[in-house]
Amino acid sequence: MNDETSNLVLEHRRAMREWQTGADQYFKDIIVRLSAIEHHIAGLSMTDAQHGGEIDRIKARLDRIEKRLELSEG
Repeated sequence: MNDETSNLVLEHRRAMREWQTGADQYFKDIIVRLSAIEHHIAGLSMTDAQHGGEIDRIKARLDRIEKRLELSEG
C-alpha cells in the first residue's frame, strides 16, 4: 500500500470508530430510558394491585351495610 491509500484507510477507520462511539452512547441512553419506563410500569402495577385491595374492602363493607339495613337479597 502506498501512503495515500494507507491514509485513506486510516481516515475511514477513524470515521467508523467515531460513528461507533456515537452509536454506543445512543444505545446507552436508550437503555437508561427503557429502564426508567420499566420502573414506572412496575410502580403502576403495584398501585393497581393496591387499588384492587381497597375496592375489595369497600365492597365487603358495602355488603355488610346492605345486610344491616336489609337492602340485600341474601
